[in-house]
This record gives sequence, structure tokens and C-alpha cells, in this order.
Amino acid sequence: MNYEVENFDIDIIEASYKQPVMVDFWAEWCAPCRMLGPVMEKLAIEFDGKIKLVKVDTEQNREPAAKYGIRSIPNVKLFVNGEVKDEFTGALPEGKVREWIIKNLPESGELKTAKEFIAAGKDSEAIEILEKFILKEEGNAEGQLLLAKLYLFSDAGRTAELLSKVDPGKEQQEMFDALQLLSAMIPLAGEAPGLPEGTSRSRFKTSLENLKGRDFSEALENLIEIIREDRYYFDDAARKVCIAIFKYLGEENPVTLEYRRDFSRALY
Repeated sequence: MNYEVENFDIDIIEASYKQPVMVDFWAEWCAPCRMLGPVMEKLAIEFDGKIKLVKVDTEQNREPAAKYGIRSIPNVKLFVNGEVKDEFTGALPEGKVREWIIKNLPESGELKTAKEFIAAGKDSEAIEILEKFILKEEGNAEGQLLLAKLYLFSDAGRTAELLSKVDPGKEQQEMFDALQLLSAMIPLAGEAPGLPEGTSRSRFKTSLENLKGRDFSEALENLIEIIREDRYYFDDAARKVCIAIFKYLGEENPVTLEYRRDFSRALY
């Protein structure tokens, strides 16, 4: 398949109004360009229909190269609606380029609809959409994490299965870590045989029971009290679980806003 530019305005600028266009600025003499080129072409096939690849030889296309400030190659720019949305320089490994592409893909209609259902409290409808979505988009970490989040308190096995398949990018790493920790902690509620002995054992057990019952306010009350009195019980677990709850709920959630300050005061 030929990805070389023929007309910059038509192949890139106009085309970017229909779908994102990755522009690989390269030159024949550039060894890193020759390393990156096959990676870009492979990923263009992988993401066919979602993103377009166009290669621009800077030796043959000096005017657009100058216009877009190409000083070092390979340089890859992503054009959306006629403008550069994002870029990177250098021969990145395939995984990093894939992560960059996924980060810049427009949000799918299914994801948007699922988020609207979640906001409306219609979790079962969101689950139905996301289960179908991840079958079609197996590598979509955002969709997998959103589904894992919905299953966290109802189906520990499904949550673990989903998390085992996620390859989180930089933007999803914090939510991935939060869900992993919470999914490990929730089963410790009840008899809690896995909890170490100590003065905070009873309170930590209570906080996990609160968490399992989705009483996040009470869970945070107990966890923050442990931070004040016995900070390093269970390898600093109270602090870690607080952070995971904040991430799970979201920074704008009223419970997060209410307890963030008390949490910070307990730490310092």
C-alpha cells in the first residue's frame, strides 16, 4: 500500500476533517526513519478506518516541512480538522506508538453512550453496551476499565478477568492501579483472615465492610482515623485505599471533595 503524499492539502488537510491523519515526516537518508516506517505502516493497517497514515519525504516536500517546523526526523504529527493535535519525534517502539494512537482516537459512540448511562445511574444498560464494545475493541483500555469498574462490587471474577487483559496507557494507569487495589481489598471484608494483627485491625476491617457496602464516607472516616493513629498498619494500606477510593469516585465527586482535605491533614 502506498502511503506517500501526493497533494498535501488534499491528502492531509482536507482528509483530516473526515478522520485523524498521522503524517510521518521522513527522509531516505534517515536511519531512525527507516526503523519507524514499518511500525507506522503496520499500525495504519491495525487501525484502518479509524486513522489514516500519510508519509511526507522532507527532501521532496521542503515547503510543508518548513511550514510545520520539522527540525528533526522522524517526526509524526496528527492532524484533526486541519490542525496539528499532537506529535512525537524519534523512532518510538511499536507499543508506545500504539499507545499514542489510542490516546488520540476520537471517543467511540458506544463509550460515550455508556458514560451517559452511568451518569444516569443505568449501570446495567452501560454494562450491556460495554460488553459488546470490548468484544469489538479488545485493545481499548478505557472500555475495559470502565466495565471493570462497573463489576467491581458485584462480580469480583469478571473484574479480575478484565484487569488481567488491560494494557493501561499513561492516562489509564491510575484508574487501573485503583481498581486492582480495591478488588484485592474488598474480599478481605467480613472475617478478614488476611488482615495482620495490630491495634488498627478492627477499624481497618470495619472500613473494608463499609467499602464493600459502598458506604464510601464511612470507609474514608475509618481509614483517615487509621492514618492519624497507626499510619503504617498493613503496609500503609489505609492511605493507599483512600487514594484508590478517590480515584474510583472521581475528583469532582462530593464524597471526594468532602474528605480530600481531612485526608491531606492526616498525612501531614
